[in-house]
Amino acid sequence: RRRAEQAANEPRTLAHGGTRSPIDGTNESTARYYAGLIERLEAVPGVVNVGAAQTLPLNPIGNDFRRPYRPTGSGTESADAAAVQIRIVTSGYVDAIGMTVIEGTNLPHEITSGDPLVAIVDQTLSDRLWPGGGQ
Repeated sequence: RRRAEQAANEPRTLAHGGTRSPIDGTNESTARYYAGLIERLEAVPGVVNVGAAQTLPLNPIGNDFRRPYRPTGSGTESADAAAVQIRIVTSGYVDAIGMTVIEGTNLPHEITSGDPLVAIVDQTLSDRLWPGGGQ
């Protein structure tokens, strides 16, 4: 109990847990489930930020994906391209883990099917894709 009280008084306390959405086969119901869960968590007194991810950073077990990347206009085929780790997160994830966006903007709070795809990349990948500065 003493540890919990100490942690509750620290400004950067992090709580994490796991959940699975009800499975009915639709993206819309899964999105509604997680939006409702995040809304309920944000309403808890004392909660400052709420975010979700497939798996926590540096977790050796999880659902991360490796995908090829190519700069726009590159003639490199997918099979020959370097790969990057991809983690699917919610818009509140960046703030919840205390990450700082160095250039550009944070993830949008709402995305619809017609919106452009968005990503946050680390400095190493940014330097590879946009030598001399972001884009």
